[in-house]
Amino acid sequence: MVADPSKLTAPALVFNNVGARLGVLGAPIAVNPGNALAMANALGYMTVVTKVSTGKTLASGPGSAILGHPMNAVLWLAKALKAQGISLKPGDLLSLGAFSQSPVVAGQSVYVRHDGLPGQPEVGVSFK
Repeated sequence: MVADPSKLTAPALVFNNVGARLGVLGAPIAVNPGNALAMANALGYMTVVTKVSTGKTLASGPGSAILGHPMNAVLWLAKALKAQGISLKPGDLLSLGAFSQSPVVAGQSVYVRHDGLPGQPEVGVSFK
């Protein structure tokens, strides 16, 4: 969507609708007060790996690719929304952006794994 994703700013992400057109959700990861700090740290250090069904890696990127840390994007978004009189609520889902460019073709299945998060969660989608 952009020539150099590493140079995106938060306002540019919003302007581009974070490149989102559709979304895919995986199983939730439980975060409780006892592991919240560890989870926050893991988000910054994780590596997001995108592969096709043959096992070929299309792309990978660090959690820090999103404004230095994904939580920076959450805080920026919460502040920007609050300035507009909108507050985030528990259970709201946020799209913080993509970690890498991953062009796909019809008939392809793509899997995204989050290395470094508990259980290395993975989600997949097949394109028609």
